[in-house]
Amino acid sequence: MEAIEETGFTFRRGDVLELERMLTLLLCDGRLRAEAASRAQERVGQNYQWDKVVGELAEIYAAMVRPEKNQPVIVYRRAA
Repeated sequence: MEAIEETGFTFRRGDVLELERMLTLLLCDGRLRAEAASRAQERVGQNYQWDKVVGELAEIYAAMVRPEKNQPVIVYRRAA
């Protein structure tokens, strides 16, 4: 749910009726599907680009292995 935030549709785990309701809603409403797809693509573009994810992960790993807290961290950054 954290990954999709307001861009997708959720249902309670194990709740077959709620899943059925969501699937029926999505199958019957093309406009809703298109809007959700657009919001999801925008969210992915803003939050899940590989260069950004790799850079953030490299920062986390570097901070974990840095011998002293005040030493600078060298982070991989791809040229723009």
